[in-house]
Amino acid sequence: MPTNLDLTQAIRGKILAALKADTDLSAVVAGRIYPQAVPATLTYPYIKIGSPITTPQFIDGGDGCDYSAAIHCFTKKKGGALPPEEMAMAINAHVVRILNAIEVSEIGDSLTLDIFPRQAQTMLDGDADSFHGFVTFDASAS
Repeated sequence: MPTNLDLTQAIRGKILAALKADTDLSAVVAGRIYPQAVPATLTYPYIKIGSPITTPQFIDGGDGCDYSAAIHCFTKKKGGALPPEEMAMAINAHVVRILNAIEVSEIGDSLTLDIFPRQAQTMLDGDADSFHGFVTFDASAS
């Protein structure tokens, strides 16, 4: 059962919902936005949330947690209108915009959630036709 000291599911759920609700991002990835597990047969481009690190907070006897993770995108030459490197960069830009737009909101039992994008990177992913982009972020529920 989740507690205010580990809001992993609630935070990931809020982020996934924001990504899936964004029409500009959906136009690029066609709704292929996943938690860590992805389908056995993949269509490119797609997004997944990486493995989170959750740290409990104990502030003045209260509770909450800090959450860090990355949102990954994967592109291939045959998977879209843009070249795969440019597509990964464009997806990263959408992700940063969406994370920045998530309002401070209530989460858990009377806590507020803030999300802070930290870095975006795009790199060649195994072959010349594939790229991997990711945006790291921190979140705080306190």
